[in-house]
Amino acid sequence: MSPIDSDPALQDALGFAPEEAGRPNPLRWRNEPPMEGVFLNPAGQDGLTLLGLPSGLKPRRRMMLSSEVEAGPALKALAADLLAVLQDPPVGSETAIFDVAGLSPDDLSMLGEILGDGEVSIVAGTDPITQVSESTLTGVWRVRTETADGRTVGDQVEIGAVPRIVRAINLAGSPVPAPLPHPLEPEVMNAPPVIAEAFAKALEWTPGTPNHVINFTLMPMTPQDVALITHCLGQAPMLILSSGYGACRVVSSAVRRIWAVQYMNASGAIILDTLEIGDVPGAALAAEQDFEDSAKRLAQIMAAYL
Repeated sequence: MSPIDSDPALQDALGFAPEEAGRPNPLRWRNEPPMEGVFLNPAGQDGLTLLGLPSGLKPRRRMMLSSEVEAGPALKALAADLLAVLQDPPVGSETAIFDVAGLSPDDLSMLGEILGDGEVSIVAGTDPITQVSESTLTGVWRVRTETADGRTVGDQVEIGAVPRIVRAINLAGSPVPAPLPHPLEPEVMNAPPVIAEAFAKALEWTPGTPNHVINFTLMPMTPQDVALITHCLGQAPMLILSSGYGACRVVSSAVRRIWAVQYMNASGAIILDTLEIGDVPGAALAAEQDFEDSAKRLAQIMAAYL
């Protein structure tokens, strides 16, 4: 259990919102404004009751290593393995996973400093909860999993375009949307064709083809449309926040291959609100050239500190 979990005064000082189970949601903040957007905010209510995120991005942690720090043999071996994978990275949906739970506390601390915080953060699942931070080495992810009572049950470094859990949760969803209710409310306008289009494109999509995008930004939507889309598509327990293309929020629907993707300006207002159908949206993915850059940077870090 972390110090935050056991210290109400610290929770209050940090602004964590209390939860009924007595354990603060690590990504929900007191007085946080509700999420907005067609898919996320049905009828003006916060659709992310489980996985709230602060509307602003957290500051990134920069590497703070001292030249006097001495890495242990296990960390040096791990760094060498990470570099080898970055120089010949996994392709497509493949990833390489390294368990780091067995490292010494000093090596774990040094690993955290080496990796730092990158542009993408992910929270997935309910119990256990998996929290993922992309490192400053793009395509290298720190993946931690803990139970609802705060016990750590997994600590890994994963290399790939995106951690496996992202695709796994989406593909574990329903193959079809929930059926439309009958009769529809009179105020429903555009929801049925939007749901039909999203489902049809999800069935048609094949690996390697571009994702299909449905843009809500200029589409008239009544509150009843919003409620119907949210009801039929549902929401999987996963949220991705990226700052790589401006601020971008990606939510997996409960239907396979259908994602909600929202782009926000510096003040947190949504400027593009979409459904994206296909593979994991590009805003959450490391690109092929990123691995080459990360390999060069890791080699420099190893030469200087390891």
